[in-house]
Amino acid sequence: MLQTEAFRGFQYPAPPLAIYPEDVISHHRAFIARRRTGRPSEEYRDLTATEWDEFLSHFELRKVALGTCGRDYATPCQHENACVRCPLLLVDPAQMPRLQEIHSNLLDRLQEAKDQGWLGEVAAIETTLAAAAQKLEAMHDRAAQPSTVHLGIPDIRRDAGRSSTNSEHWAPTRSRSSASEMPVPSRSGAWQDARMQILEEIAPLLRSLAASSHVYASWGAISKATVAEEVFALVMVAQDDWAHQAVTGAVGPASAREIEAAFRPVDAVGAIELMTNLSAFDLIYSRSLLRDRDHAERAATRVAKLLGRGTSWVTNTEGMGNGRAWTPVTRHGIDVVVAGTNAEHFVILLALGDD
Repeated sequence: MLQTEAFRGFQYPAPPLAIYPEDVISHHRAFIARRRTGRPSEEYRDLTATEWDEFLSHFELRKVALGTCGRDYATPCQHENACVRCPLLLVDPAQMPRLQEIHSNLLDRLQEAKDQGWLGEVAAIETTLAAAAQKLEAMHDRAAQPSTVHLGIPDIRRDAGRSSTNSEHWAPTRSRSSASEMPVPSRSGAWQDARMQILEEIAPLLRSLAASSHVYASWGAISKATVAEEVFALVMVAQDDWAHQAVTGAVGPASAREIEAAFRPVDAVGAIELMTNLSAFDLIYSRSLLRDRDHAERAATRVAKLLGRGTSWVTNTEGMGNGRAWTPVTRHGIDVVVAGTNAEHFVILLALGDD
């Protein structure tokens, strides 16, 4: 029987409330609802046909000869339709010949004003001329920018690593064989789509469970590699990342066969309990809660459900808490691994600790 009472004996006085994504979304919606109750109800009525037409016509009136006017909704033009001078004009590169013509005409008018001694006109034309030159430069810049960017065709890669608490990316990122490179049985396209959809749903769940710096996760589609080989690959990543904490001279299993010898079977309920506790509690200080346990349990339960009832689960420990026995799979002081595999997918969660 798994020993979990030690983990449930300590809780924060006030559990964390900002657990992404459920708590963040629900709290934000509740905040919006409270704010709305304090505002006039007429602000939330349905628009009339006249109001909707007025809204649409505003954007139609923003279309001008040289581009689009960027003024705010329901505000008049403050520059007496002097679009060349207006800083709110969003120029259209297709109208560059028109603006070049305007610029040339301004040069002619400027020369005429100087010849006639119209000094006030000279100052006004010079201001407009400078604005026209600036907008011509903006048109050249926009025309030089590519209209489309080819990003290539994405593929789904099998990731292994740990989630960094100081950044939003996986560190280290370990990209192995892509889904397109794996040997795949001859099946229908619908079956392949369903297989990829399961992996796409498993990925954020495993990242969530591996949110702490001592927890590593790996997942993917079944290939020629055994579960022990997948665990060994993840162990190599974790040991490289924890090299600075390793005891001098300490060694761990040197092959996947040694790791396989450490495995013992566990049922789905036990696997969910292990994944939950590995994610929620510190491996050394087992009473130290690292994250909301209920959230971790929901993620672990969903992972087990996605893999299905026929999943084979293994671990290297008899349980969690004081007094439990385990067979090491790394060179570090304490480690616990739980792995599940069915006919199509595998998931692995590995936690390390050094006291």
